[in-house]
Amino acid sequence: LSLIDIVLAHGQFGQTVTQQCARPSWTRGNQKIMLATAFIAFMFQSVMAIFLLNCINYIEHWGIERDPSEKVQAQHNWDTRSALTRYTLFDLGMHADHHTKASKPYELLGEKDNALQMPVGLYGAAFLVLVPPLFRQIMRPHFEKHRNGRATECVS
Repeated sequence: LSLIDIVLAHGQFGQTVTQQCARPSWTRGNQKIMLATAFIAFMFQSVMAIFLLNCINYIEHWGIERDPSEKVQAQHNWDTRSALTRYTLFDLGMHADHHTKASKPYELLGEKDNALQMPVGLYGAAFLVLVPPLFRQIMRPHFEKHRNGRATECVS
């Protein structure tokens, strides 16, 4: 044991018992617990971010096919006009406009009339996709309603 360990474990020399009990919680033992907790929280947040990224990507492209030689058009993507999605996810719901002009800044993205429209916002769709039969049951009528050209339902 070093002198530093003794000081951290028992407080500074000459302190009373009351002063020792009131020492800060950032001691060497608590530091390890706090770092482990921070690491676990960081890993959980990372896994959730990757999951949500893939979930949103799946939702915005569900059921859509196009010929690789065909230029991406608005009907090759799902959009949502949900105000909550627009304002909290930086216009992520304006997916078709992003694909038709990828260099366009997010604040200038707009609605495309010929894009497929989700019946719910991205938050609602993210919960629905966790139950695939329910997701397909709700999305399929909207898909069929807007189906045209090469937009066909994928087998998945």
